[in-house]
Amino acid sequence: SLATAIALTGGYLLLSDDLPKLPAERVEIARALFPVIDRRPEVLDWLDAETPARLRLDLEGPAGRWSLAALFNWTDQPAQVVLNPADFGRAEGETLYRSFWDGQTGLVSAQKPLTLTLPAHGVFLAALRAFNPAVPQVAGSGLHVSQGQEITAVEFTRETIEISLSLPRRAAGDLCLSLPRPPLEACLDGVSVPWRALGGSLYAFPLAF
Repeated sequence: SLATAIALTGGYLLLSDDLPKLPAERVEIARALFPVIDRRPEVLDWLDAETPARLRLDLEGPAGRWSLAALFNWTDQPAQVVLNPADFGRAEGETLYRSFWDGQTGLVSAQKPLTLTLPAHGVFLAALRAFNPAVPQVAGSGLHVSQGQEITAVEFTRETIEISLSLPRRAAGDLCLSLPRPPLEACLDGVSVPWRALGGSLYAFPLAF
């Protein structure tokens, strides 16, 4: 939750931990925040709660326009939260979502919102993109907390998709795409890589570079 709040508020990021002594999974949390997102979010419940629990950050780049939506549970008990795209400015049609911290991916709409149970002090952070089943789309990734700013170029033809990625560090994680039809081949720098079907039009491609 703290990492999510820091990432989305565009503030100063300082790591004071003894990094060699941190467990690998904790290092990965810190790694996912670099480079920082230098943008300010909208706090949706600023006047509705003592501790705001809903943030929205709008982003754009070669992968199009998308929003990061964060739902927090600041209580000491598990709590249900609802991801309704209408609450994040997406009231029309279906919305692609990909949860950054656990990789959950799917479709959600104002008519069919997603209900989640968050653990005490837990968070749900998802990239939201308008869904178009007729064209290839980036749904999100586990490479960077922005789920899109690591993408520097996207080129589509009738038969191929070429995506360029760049980060100032080592990176590993899934790149999730929505495709009009199943892929025939996937390559990273000319080397074949596997993929996983996630259901519907969604596919995950594990990358390391």
